[in-house]
This record gives sequence, C-alpha cells and structure tokens, in this order.
Amino acid sequence: MILQTRCLCSGRSSPRIVLPFLRLRPPPLVLLRKAHTSKTSKRQYGEITIPEIDAKWLARWEDTPRTFQSPSTSTKPPYYVLSMFPYPSGTLHMGHLRVYTISDVVARYKHMKGFNVLHPMGWDSFGLPAENAAIERGVDPAEWTDQNIETMKTQLKRMGARFDWSRELRTSSPDFYSGTQKLFLELYKEGLAYRAPALVNWDPVDQTVLANEQVAKDGTSWRSGAKVEQKYLEQWFFKITRNAPFLRHSLESLRGKWPDHVIRQQENWIGESSGSRVKFPLRIADADGSSHEDALKIYTTRLDTIFGVQFLALSVTHPLVQKFSETDAELKAFVDNIPNLPVGTKAGYLLSNVKAFNPILQETAEDGTLLPAGNFDLPVFVAPYVLGGLGTSAVMGVPAHDQRDFDFWQENCPEQPVRFVIVQQGAKDRMVEPRVVTSTTNKIFAPGITKSFLNENCGQYAGLNCVVAHQQLFATLKERGMALPSKRFRIRDWLISRQRFWGTPIPIVHCGSCGSVPVKDEDLPVLLPKITLTGKGGSPLKQAKEWVKTTCPKSV
Repeated sequence: MILQTRCLCSGRSSPRIVLPFLRLRPPPLVLLRKAHTSKTSKRQYGEITIPEIDAKWLARWEDTPRTFQSPSTSTKPPYYVLSMFPYPSGTLHMGHLRVYTISDVVARYKHMKGFNVLHPMGWDSFGLPAENAAIERGVDPAEWTDQNIETMKTQLKRMGARFDWSRELRTSSPDFYSGTQKLFLELYKEGLAYRAPALVNWDPVDQTVLANEQVAKDGTSWRSGAKVEQKYLEQWFFKITRNAPFLRHSLESLRGKWPDHVIRQQENWIGESSGSRVKFPLRIADADGSSHEDALKIYTTRLDTIFGVQFLALSVTHPLVQKFSETDAELKAFVDNIPNLPVGTKAGYLLSNVKAFNPILQETAEDGTLLPAGNFDLPVFVAPYVLGGLGTSAVMGVPAHDQRDFDFWQENCPEQPVRFVIVQQGAKDRMVEPRVVTSTTNKIFAPGITKSFLNENCGQYAGLNCVVAHQQLFATLKERGMALPSKRFRIRDWLISRQRFWGTPIPIVHCGSCGSVPVKDEDLPVLLPKITLTGKGGSPLKQAKEWVKTTCPKSV
C-alpha cells in the first residue's frame, strides 16, 4: 500500500511513504526521500527510518525544553489552548491521540500566526478507578497514579505534540488541591457549598455514590455492574441552582456560535418553567388533642387542574417529614426502608395527623371578606416519587390528569374514585373523561392546555378554556394572598462528595459543640492520610483515627 503526497511547489508526485502490508513482525517504516531533479543535477535515493526521525527530534526537544514553552511576558498577543486533562489509567489509546492532535494543530497554527501560545498539559489524577486499582494490586493509589503518569507522559512526548511541560500539573498533588480546598472554603462562606441529607444512588460493590448518568437503564452501575441501591446520606452540594436564571439566559449569547442542538440540550438540562406557587392551608393534630394550622407551598404549572386535587405529597427530605420522623416511629421506619424499595415505587405513607384544604374552595361572605378555611379533607402523604430539592419538594396530586399521581392514587387509595375536571374539545361526556383508564394500559393521558376546558366539577369556572381558567384562578388566589408567580428550574444542586478516599479532602471539621467549622487558610492543605486500602468495611478513613479525631479550629 502506498500513500502518495504531492509537492506543493511543482505539482509533481514526490516523495512517497511506503507502508508494508500487515505482517506478524512488520519491518520499520521507511521514508523514501527523492530530491527534485533537473537537467544539471541528479541525486540518489536516500532512506530514513521513522524511528530515526523520532529519536532525533525527541532528543532535541528534551535538550531544549524551551522550544514549546510560553514565556510569562511577551509582546505577542496571548493565546490559551487547553484540552481536557487525561485520567492516568496507564496507557494512551486512539481517543487520546485524536483529541490532543486537535489541540496541537490549533496551538501550532496560532504560534505560526504570531501568538504567544500557552498549551499546557496535566493529569486528572484523583478518582475511584485509581483507588480500585490500588486495592487490587495492594499498592498506594498515589504510587500507582504516579507510575501511570510517567508512562503516559513518555507516550505523549513521543506523539510530538506542542505541550508546555513546564506548566504540568496533577490534581492529586497537595500543591494543586490546596487551591481546590481554598476555593471550596470561599464557596462555603458565600453559602454556595452546603451539607444536607439526600437520597443517592449507592453502588454496593464500589461502596460509593453514583451520579444519575452512571446508572444504566436496567438499574445497574455502569462501572461495577452491581444493582444500584437508594440510600439517604449526608452529602456535600454546590448550590448551582442559585445561578440557574443566569445560566439559562446566558445561552442566548451563544446562538449562532454553538450548534443549536447543544443549546437545546443545555436548555433542557437547566429546564426553566414558569408557574405559580400556591399555599395550601394545613391542620395538624397535636399529641395533646389540640391542633394548629400551617401552610404548605406547592409549585405548579397547571393551576387549571386545581379543582382535581385529591391529595398532597411530600418528598422524604421535606422539612415537615424530617420533623414528624422524630416522633412518628412508623414514619421513620418507612423513610429508612425507602432504599430497599424498587426504582419508580409508588409507595406512600399517610400522615394521619395532617389534613389540607384546597384554597380555591375558600368561600367569601356577602361583604366580600374571606370566610375561614372550610373542610380540611385532603390527605397528605410522604411519597418517594416526589423529588426533594426540586421546586418546593411537594406536589398537589391530580390523579385524573397526571400519570404519576394516578399511579400513586391507585396504589394508596384504590377504592377512591378519580375526579376529572378537564375535558378535551368535543368530548361527549363532560363529567367522565372518555380517554380514561383501560384495563390493559392503565394509562392516564393529560389533556393539552390550549384545546381543553374545565368541566362542571369546577364551579363558576366551568366551561372556560384552560388558558383563560389558569389566568382567572391565579388572579383569585393572588388576591386572597394564596398564590404568587414563580419560576422553577429542573437543574438541581451539584452533589460533589462521591469519592471514598482518593480525592480532595473537604476542609471542614465536624465539631460536636460548634457544628461544621471551616479549616483556617493557614492550615491548608488538609492532606490525605497514609492508609492501607482493603476495599472492605466502608470508608477507608475509619482507619486514620488521628486524622479523623482532630482539633476544632475555633478552639485553637
């Protein structure tokens, strides 16, 4: 097989690179170099092997490392080329070669265009794979990681890319993660890093928390293959939801610069929606036989379905659930057992001491004043299908017009009828939705909002188009002080504490008297202790007793 290049100065075919067909032991590649010929001069063919060329230039670059270095000060315009740092798994593959060829081409092009190019290289060297490999080999993860880095660094140099190795870094180095810890503390001081209980994906083999993207469709871990469990654990989060509006609207500045499908993916990930935040009055029975009233805030985009509300449901992490769990042993047992329930469960726990009132049913006196809330008859459940941290961590259950609510209602109140409040245009029976449930599919199909109307179950609003009804219902509830306009984002706060051991230590001391106390800046970095990894018995840090039992920064 012959690959033939073309001489740019004359258009003639020269020189040639000869690649032999695949053999068990292929000979060294040979570059046949043929000089241009003329009437007055002729030169003989010469042979240069590819290994000889590699050896020559690798040696020269090693002897003169400044070849690819970017000076700190320069009169040339600066240009920064940064490709994703590789994870030091041990060897490079073709994916690495492809990615770093792209960044190398950009760096060289900009250099030739007169820019002072900074093209650094580093290593994303913390992570669970290194810890697992260290356990399998009985070595320190730092030792295993450093060995891999040296191997891969040699391979990257043989690639001949224009990397500035004087700027090399590795994320597992204390010099680097000291800055990581400092940044964490700045976020903590601003309320952007916090600790809270959360229902997480737990890999029982790797003994670590998984992101949703790391759980396969069949419910197994993409890494270990184990069946993923659900657990409630104290976790650290970054409060990225605070910047959700900024993130969403900043996408507009990228139109025409980013591909449309990438912008749509980002829009769907952030997931902005406009709706209403409605207050449902609660009546809570106390242990002494008395009762007191409270209110539950619920976010909804379908206020037109409020006449169809048949229950309210709280997430397991809702503050009311946490409070009631302290005195209700059965509720606590239910919450503790949730990790053992199947994914997508519609199990629920009825809060027998709590009832709710639908605010749209509140009546007014002849003089227009509001009468006290009437019949508190809406049951309130704790339901795992309600996502904590999304909206208000509570939903209004409308079994007739939401599939998840219907499935939950069927499982927990199977004898109770479903109340329909919306019909599609042209429906024959306005009181019983004709598309309802079939014995074979057991599905509810939520009607669209533009071509649907409120039926006779909706009192004075019956017959209104859903869009118009939504506006009028909101105006009524807002006037009563029971609703406000609201926005919700699908994006959730970023759970960051997923490593077992081989990761940056979070610089927070948990003091029995003072609570969570940040480590002082002058005491950074908080170094990882030297321990023996076994892969058994939960967190490896349990072995480092002196490291775990430390002094509260406030007492020093």
